[in-house]
Amino acid sequence: MDPDAELGVESGVLVVRRQGKTLRSLPLHEVEEIHVHGGADLTVSARNLLLSRGIDTLFLTMDGRYRGRLLSGESRMGDRRIRQYRAVTDPARRQPVATAIVAGKVHNQRALLLARQHHHA
Repeated sequence: MDPDAELGVESGVLVVRRQGKTLRSLPLHEVEEIHVHGGADLTVSARNLLLSRGIDTLFLTMDGRYRGRLLSGESRMGDRRIRQYRAVTDPARRQPVATAIVAGKVHNQRALLLARQHHHA
């Protein structure tokens, strides 16, 4: 969400940098999807690696509105959608899934509001 942040690649690992300083490393096996907010940047090597590994990338405005998406021909979305459908049609899993979705949305909204408060303070 930092407009000065850049997602790049070092030794086959995704790295988030700001002004040349590495803030976080992301091993590819832990990444399902990337969300790029506002003016954050994506290097060509990161884009190519994400596409080659079938990791979709969403581009959002700073306040979280959808702008576009980078999809690979090898997208994992189909398998994910099947798993999601199975989860919501299974009565034993339906409530925990719904609870997790709502909790995630509340958490993300809180983070967004705190970030916006920081930028406008």
